[in-house]
Parts: sequence; structure tokens; C-alpha cells
Amino acid sequence: TEPGAIPAYWLSPAETDFNLRSPCLLPDRKERFKALASVLKVFQAQAKEEGLTFWLDYGTLLGCVRENKFIPWEDEADLSVLTDGWYAALPAMRRTLSATGFLLHHPVEKHQGCLFYIFPNFTRWPDLRVNIYLHSENVNDKSTISHCGLHPWAKYLSAFPADYVTNSTATCSLQGIELAIPKYTWRFIRKYRYPLAQYLKIPYKIPCIFHSWHALACFLAFTALALFSLLLFIVVKFTLCR
Repeated sequence: TEPGAIPAYWLSPAETDFNLRSPCLLPDRKERFKALASVLKVFQAQAKEEGLTFWLDYGTLLGCVRENKFIPWEDEADLSVLTDGWYAALPAMRRTLSATGFLLHHPVEKHQGCLFYIFPNFTRWPDLRVNIYLHSENVNDKSTISHCGLHPWAKYLSAFPADYVTNSTATCSLQGIELAIPKYTWRFIRKYRYPLAQYLKIPYKIPCIFHSWHALACFLAFTALALFSLLLFIVVKFTLCR
């Protein structure tokens, strides 16, 4: 990939299983995570200057509050931003990111234009990416916010009180960098992101071994078939021996 070019497989996700490039399998995993953290640091500095409301979200938020690091099998970072002021801040955000070696991309065809990507503008790790999910106030209830541009049923499922993020001064240390997060963080994660994440922790080696969910599904199907065959053999054997 040439410097500044957008990797084709990021723009054509149907052609590539992202999990096939799991950082678990790479010897430079820690360095890659440092690179992702540096993107977040640059973004946060400019977002604060522009007065934007933003926070770590999804798997990146979970990894930060649970272990102060990225979840080992992830190869991207997740941020959420309120749309209020976002588009006015875009030119300055693009300039700042470009000057520090990052590319801000807007795939309009994805999620009805409510998703942005930040790519490192260098060739060592062309597959790294930061996802920026835009959120907006709900039309019928200004006190709640959710992903913009989603279908109505999904919008109501993902909606949460705006107070979690609009008045939050909470931070979390990720790779040694203090980053903004929702207040009442575990309550936010349990109610609006991952209900069992605080109590159920999957050992990282399991997703690393089965770095493709297709491979994991095939393994489980094969195991179930093997157990069923063994059970059938035992039943038939005892039946014939009587």
C-alpha cells in the first residue's frame, strides 16, 4: 500500500474477514497497539480544542476499564462522537490528523454516513484503523442519544441517557494515555454495550486460536458431530450386546 492510500480490503469488507488479521497472531502486537493509542491521543487533543463530546466505546472501552489496555484479539479502536459540532470541526480535524501522519476517511455508503475511519498514513501497518461512530439526540426524546442513521428499531435498542457522556469528566488510562470515557462506566457497559462483560471474561488465547469466527463455528460443529457419533456408537454397541 502506498503512503496515504486507503487499503482496499478496509473499503471492501465483504471480500476479507477482518478477524483473519488478528493481532494475536502477530509478533509486533504491542507496537501496533501503541500506534493505535497514538491515533487516539492526537484525535482527543484536537477534539477537545474543537469542543467536541467524544468517548471510548465498545471493545476499546471494555479493554480500557477492565485491563487498561486493548483487548488482545482486536485490530482496531472504537470512538464515539456527538454530531453537534462534528462537521464544523472536520476541516481542522483532517488537517491535524494529516500533519501527524493519519488519514480521516468518510465511507458515506456505510451506516448511512454515520461512520468515519482514521487510518495511519504509513506502510508498516496499513490495516490499523480507528472507527468513529457518530451519535445524535433522538428526535422524540432530546435527553437520550444513539447512533445516527440507524433503522428505528436499532436506534431505540442502542439509545442511552445523554448524561452518561455530555457531563462526563471520567477518564481511563489506555496504553499510558488518559482518554475520555462515559461516567458510571460499568453501568454504561452493562446496560448499553456488553451485559455480561464485567462478569464473563473470555481467555484471550481462545479467540486467538480461532482467529476467524468461521473457524470457531466449524470447530464447534465438528466437535458436536464427533460427540454425537460417539454417543450413537455407544448406544448401538450396548443395544447389540444385550
